[in-house]
Amino acid sequence: MANRREYEPCCALCEFSCVLDASDAFLCRKKGPVRALGRCRRFSPDLLKLEPDARRPAKLRDDLDFSIEPSK
Repeated sequence: MANRREYEPCCALCEFSCVLDASDAFLCRKKGPVRALGRCRRFSPDLLKLEPDARRPAKLRDDLDFSIEPSK
């Protein structure tokens, strides 16, 4: 899977976890209260919790890209 971004499997990115009041604690539907960096074999990535890649800068365009040459 060359197009997929590599990520470290952890409870903070799992679809079965949700944040508790504490910043380092998550509530897992499978295991109960867990640490954010914990992991188990039921890990399934939640795509909405992943951070997107940085956007590439836009190409700079000049007036020559949009000019039309008159036909002879």
